Order: sequence, then C-alpha cells, then structure tokens
Amino acid sequence: AGAARVVMDPYGIPVLSIPFIAATYLFILGLRSRPAGLVPELVRVPAASPEENLALAQSRRLWRTSGGLRLPFLGAWTVTQGTEGAHTHKERWRHALDFALTDDQGSEFQGDPSRLESYPAYGMPVVAPGAGVVARVVDGVADNPPGQMDTERNWGNYVSLRHIDGSHSLLAHLKPGSIKVKTGDVVAPGAALGRCGNSGRSPRPHIHYHLQREPEPGGETLPFAFARFVVEEGRVPRLSERRLPREDERAAHPEPSARRRAAFRPPVGSELSFAVESVGRRWCEKLVAEADLDGAFCLRSTRDGSRLYYLDQEDIFTVTHLVARPRTILFAFFAAASRVPLVTDDRLRWNNELPVRPFFGGLTRAAADCILPFLPGWRVRAEQSFFVPPGRAGAEFFGVEARFMGTPPGRPRLSAARAVLHEETGLMEASLIDAAGRTLFMARRQG
Repeated sequence: AGAARVVMDPYGIPVLSIPFIAATYLFILGLRSRPAGLVPELVRVPAASPEENLALAQSRRLWRTSGGLRLPFLGAWTVTQGTEGAHTHKERWRHALDFALTDDQGSEFQGDPSRLESYPAYGMPVVAPGAGVVARVVDGVADNPPGQMDTERNWGNYVSLRHIDGSHSLLAHLKPGSIKVKTGDVVAPGAALGRCGNSGRSPRPHIHYHLQREPEPGGETLPFAFARFVVEEGRVPRLSERRLPREDERAAHPEPSARRRAAFRPPVGSELSFAVESVGRRWCEKLVAEADLDGAFCLRSTRDGSRLYYLDQEDIFTVTHLVARPRTILFAFFAAASRVPLVTDDRLRWNNELPVRPFFGGLTRAAADCILPFLPGWRVRAEQSFFVPPGRAGAEFFGVEARFMGTPPGRPRLSAARAVLHEETGLMEASLIDAAGRTLFMARRQG
C-alpha cells in the first residue's frame, strides 16, 4: 500500500481506487473480445462527448446495414406471386417471391403461349442477390412445356448461395445448362448465376427466390427485404428501400452510373475551395477529402475541423455521420444530399430520413442531447429529387434537392436544401432555403 501511495499520491488518485480501475479495465477488455456488432458497443474513435459518441455509434450501425439484398435480375420484372401467395407461398414457405417479365397489360407471353420462346422471361440472366459462397447447384433438369409442371423435382435447376450471416438464398427453376457457377465459388452481388427457365414445379418461365437457413431447398423460409429497388408511381420512378415489392408490382434494380459515383468520390487528399455567403457574411473555406482508421471516407473543413463521413458504394451515396454546425458547407451538403441514388434517370424521386441532431446548434443542441437518446425515432423527413441546375450548361452537371416535410427544428426554419455537382469534379454548390424561399446560405466552388 505504501509503494502504491508513493506512485499515486502525486496524481491525486486514492489507493482504494485500484480495485475499481482494475475491474473497469477487465470489463472493457472482455467487451473488446466479443464479436463485432453486439451491444453495449464500444466507441472505437472517441469523440468530444457522450452524445457525440452515441451519434457516431448509430452512424456505424447505418454503415453496417446499408448494404443488403438486391433484386436477382436485370431490368424491370413483375411479382407474379408474393409472400402468403395464392399458390405455393404458404405456411412454412410463405416468405418467397416469384418474378416474371410482363407487358403493360400484365401478359407474360407474346405470340404462341405453348412455346417457351414466347415468354420474354425465358433465358434472361439471373444474378446473385448478395455476396456469398455457392453452397449447392443442381443442373440438368429439363424445362417443362408451358402449362406443365415437374412435381417430383419441385425446384428444378437451382443455385443455393450462402451469405455471411449463415442464411441461404435459393434461386430456382433455372434453364438447364445455363448455370455459370459451381459449389464453392465466391460471388459478388449482381454476379451472373444462370438464366431463367421453366424447370421443376413451374408452369411458366419465372424466377423463384427465397431466403432460408439450410443449403438444401425445402427448409422454412425466412423474412427478408431488398435494400432498394425502383417502382413506377404514376409514370414517375420512385426508389423504395428496405421492403419487398408487392404482388403485381413491377420492380427494377437501380442501374448505377460510374460517372455519377465519381461526383461523390473525391480522391483522398484532394482539396475543394469554396466562396461562402450567409446572412451578409462572406468567407472562403476549403474541404479536404480524407479516410479515417476505420476505412470510412470523410470531407473535413480546414476552417473549423467539421467533418462529414460517407460510404463509397457503387449504387448509392450515403452520409453516415456529420460533425458540423448548421449553416456550414458540410451541413448544407448533408441536408441536400445525405442519401443519393447514383443513377442517370433524373426523373427518379425518393424519400429520405435525416438524423435530427445536426439541425440544432449551440445551446439548443446541448438541450436536444438531453432528450435525443430517448427519442431514437425522431427524424427529419424529406422528399428528394434531381434537378437541372440553372445556368450550368452541359449534361455533366446535375442537382440534388431535398424538400423537407413539415418544418425541421432549429433556427431559422428551413424548407429545402440544394447541391449542384459535376460528374468529374464533384461538389460545385450547396445552399439552404428558408420557408419564404430565400437563400440563407450559399457556397460556390472556386477554381
């Protein structure tokens, strides 16, 4: 005790605190030894306050869950039998979908319905709905003539794909001889697996998809959702996320654009300079593209150290975390473009939900931090779309707008946020609009 007192007294630490300190470090060591993703979750990069740590941890969860399953085909297909379907998707096998290609009248064939070639779905590519390892492959089952079924080999030709969580995707009724993978192959989302056929219990060419625990078909199906897909609403394409397409609904995977992705992907180490104007004040500000120790990409302001973290994904840009005050460049960019599909169809519309904390500033943020842990569902909702930037000639420029539903918290009250980007050089403008339509904040790229 005497030796411990000699060491600890100069620092004002009581000797009797040693058991507490030891127990705390052992507890933290035990937490660190667990698999990732369990709660309580350790903060890997400590921030300035417990509230900031909570916001950062929530953003990391978004990072981990922002992927998910994609549709197992190319183009727009119609759900001909949904979950709890009228034919085979019942009881233990209710979580399943059947897809076919249809025309505007809902017909699955063109011409002679007795010929497989009359069905547009026949022979079309079937792709991996997610990353995984091929667990089972069955090929060589003959296609049925339309209207007939093979009830002895219900699944026909199929591929079973094991995902990282241990679940298995089953894609069935494939065309004989079309399967391009073998057991043990590692595949990426969207990789070609085979082609749509009419084998097994299938009266017409279609793709059957479900998720289950076992690699062999026939196990109890699991609930699932697709990360995102596009549906037509009144001839306007709209992005849907984290749900299943409904029966008779036509759904398509959003086709990514490499040029649009480049606009949201500044090279690490590059600098972007802006001239900023807000409420009569003017200043210059520089953003630097960086990557942190976790591999997350971020933009950092050299003026005040504010940071915006984002995901570098092929088909969608997602802001995962923002450390900035309102009425800054990064806040305006976050408000306008926190989640943007990287597609070239400028007709696309989508809904978005933004975390509410960045909208507060100063003392109001400190007050909000006292209640936000108890209100995890409080979000700022926005209707988002692309627009043609006025005065920007050329197809390489595009704009993203968020119109807020209701009134976001904070002062002054915002109604919209806009960002203009160039497909090669990235962010060019970011602005905030108040309820009266006035521009409260504008940042324009220099150079």
